[in-house]
Amino acid sequence: MGLTEAERDQLFKVWDKVFNRYLRVQWSSLSEAEQTFYAAWHFEAEVNSGGLESYYFNSGGDHALEAPDALRRIGATQLAAVVEEANSLFPGGPPAEDIDERQERMDALGDDIFSLWEVQDDKVYNRAEPTEEMLWAFYQANKKQFAES
Repeated sequence: MGLTEAERDQLFKVWDKVFNRYLRVQWSSLSEAEQTFYAAWHFEAEVNSGGLESYYFNSGGDHALEAPDALRRIGATQLAAVVEEANSLFPGGPPAEDIDERQERMDALGDDIFSLWEVQDDKVYNRAEPTEEMLWAFYQANKKQFAES
């Protein structure tokens, strides 16, 4: 099915608004709907651009612990399971919210963890869930919970 070009453009505008709002205020100041959108979108975008290694290494990984619930809230249960498994593989316990701490732990990893994450990457790339459409439906259902600017 897929989104129309206009819907896709609007979805990217929603992302821009949520992301810019996140930069201005603390995570806790975002509505639950905005947190859900942010965590789900960021997981999808980071993994699609560079795999789980990129997700955890960059700022998207700051909310790796929130991502499974966010993905479930939009209906992406397959992706939720993937990120839960990937989080459980993170050495030394769950991924840190602090990017510097998370990157330090990643720098100390052997190649084995990256091989395990590649298996999870393949699950993301081969899933049947239309995440973009799920995010659009979630936004449409929760539009009132998103700040105007």
